[in-house]
Amino acid sequence: MIIKYRYLIFVWGDVDPAAKGPYPTDKVREKAAIQIRKEYGPQHGIYGADVLEDGKLNVWAYGGAFFDE
Repeated sequence: MIIKYRYLIFVWGDVDPAAKGPYPTDKVREKAAIQIRKEYGPQHGIYGADVLEDGKLNVWAYGGAFFDE
C-alpha cells in the first residue's frame, strides 16, 4: 500500500466535514491533527484519509489516546 496523498477530515460537531491537506508526511499530518484538536476542542471529529497510489481512498479514525499524548 503506497500512500500518494495524506489528508485530515475534520468534522465540525461531528456533522459538517471539511478536508485539510494534503500533508507531505504522516508526522506532519499527526502534528496538524494535534494542533486542530488543541485549537477547536474534542467536540469535533478528526479522521485520517489516505489516497493510495491506485486511487483508492482509505479513511480511518485516530484512537482516543492519540490526542492524550
